[in-house]
Amino acid sequence: MGLVKPEYGPSLPALVRALPLGGRLAVAGLIALAVAGVIVVGALRDDIRTATAVVPEPFAFNLIFREDQLRRVAPGPGERLRLETLEANRSPQRFVVRNLRLPAYRGEVGGALPLFATGLGEDLRAALPAYQPRGESPARINDLPGYQITFQTKVGGRTAYGKRYLLLPDEPGARDGADLELLSVRAPAVPRPESLGVNGPLKTPLRSFRFGAERP
Repeated sequence: MGLVKPEYGPSLPALVRALPLGGRLAVAGLIALAVAGVIVVGALRDDIRTATAVVPEPFAFNLIFREDQLRRVAPGPGERLRLETLEANRSPQRFVVRNLRLPAYRGEVGGALPLFATGLGEDLRAALPAYQPRGESPARINDLPGYQITFQTKVGGRTAYGKRYLLLPDEPGARDGADLELLSVRAPAVPRPESLGVNGPLKTPLRSFRFGAERP
């Protein structure tokens, strides 16, 4: 008995055998192309290598970044970690982690962070050329409570977008955390401020950021 019931018609191999030689060769060619496509996609996936950055002191944090998009470079003054796009990238981006230390506060951290962000916004206005605030809002990254400032500026005369994420451990009264800076020249993957960290090379380190020295 055949594997295909008669009411379902002839099987695909039977249909192929019924084709003339030219038709069979064409079908074989299509199958070969499909197999080659699967192999190419697999090879591309193998070329995507990720690295884990672990910074242990004074408080530990870790994240993941793609080595085909970002490189880890020496941190600048006051920085704990700095990632930059590869030199061949015509739309430079960077991801920087600094220490965050909140003053003593009462109540929920959600009330303290906006006050701290006001001072940070003033510092950014004084430090960055053509600084324009584009918004502030509470933020949660991997269930970490935080606050974000979104802004526009200039880098080498080109329009650039930035975000600062103020993140704390999800613990009552937490005061020590991380200040994450994301900055990108306007690019196809980052056409507006809201796209920063959602698309492009900075998405992976932002979405993988964790406090502690070990990955979950």
